[in-house]
Amino acid sequence: DSGGGGTGGGGSYGGQGGYSAVTITAGGGIYGDTNAPFAPGSGGGTDWNILGGAGGGAIRLIANDAMILDGSIVANGQDGLGGAGSGGAIYITCGTFSGGTNALLSARGGNSSSGNGGGGGGGRVVVNYGGGRLGAYELYPRDYLGSNSVTKGTGTGGDGQPGTIKWFGPSSRGSIFAVW
Repeated sequence: DSGGGGTGGGGSYGGQGGYSAVTITAGGGIYGDTNAPFAPGSGGGTDWNILGGAGGGAIRLIANDAMILDGSIVANGQDGLGGAGSGGAIYITCGTFSGGTNALLSARGGNSSSGNGGGGGGGRVVVNYGGGRLGAYELYPRDYLGSNSVTKGTGTGGDGQPGTIKWFGPSSRGSIFAVW
């Protein structure tokens, strides 16, 4: 269980959930596969019988050829009156990946609006395009102009930690690991 670890702790997934101001406990541990995330995010803890926010969902997309993103793919954690939910997972495999300036991949942690709650940890985003192999990273595909977010959620008890984003492309430029 990686949900909020105490009264109002934020949920964890790609990043640790924030602390509860009451019990000084963080959400559960970081979990999930950083190269192939399939699990949804975790919910935040309760704060004096006030439910925490739900964790973000898990989205898996497979396209044999081109994937063009002209909108948003979102698996954000829910804001909570107790602890906030963690971001979820976005896992994409495709031949080529592109998108305009309004494209967005987001698995951010939720924010806690309680005086005691912790923010949710960020989720996990992985895009494997062009037959990329593990270890062959690029920060962005050349034709992707959009933005990404696995930011931490905020909370009075404590902020969560950011999640992870990985790109696996067809060319090897060494090992680069990006966290926002």
